Amino acid sequence: MCESFKTNCVCGQKNAEIFFGKMVLAESSVSQVYCPKCSQDIESGRNDRVWDNDWILEMDMDVLRTLQWELRPRK
Repeated sequence: MCESFKTNCVCGQKNAEIFFGKMVLAESSVSQVYCPKCSQDIESGRNDRVWDNDWILEMDMDVLRTLQWELRPRK
């Protein structure tokens, strides 16, 4: 099963549907989305950004850290 959500990019000219395979992440884990047009001047050396076909997902690292603890295997 896969969860998805639709969102607008930062410049507001395009929208994207983001799929989270195996429902590992949540909508709140993505803080900003940049389309190929508005991603041209975005800094590439940051750990909180995922690049995919000239689209950029800026991740909320606090949310990801929380999800990491929630998804840990329990003994």
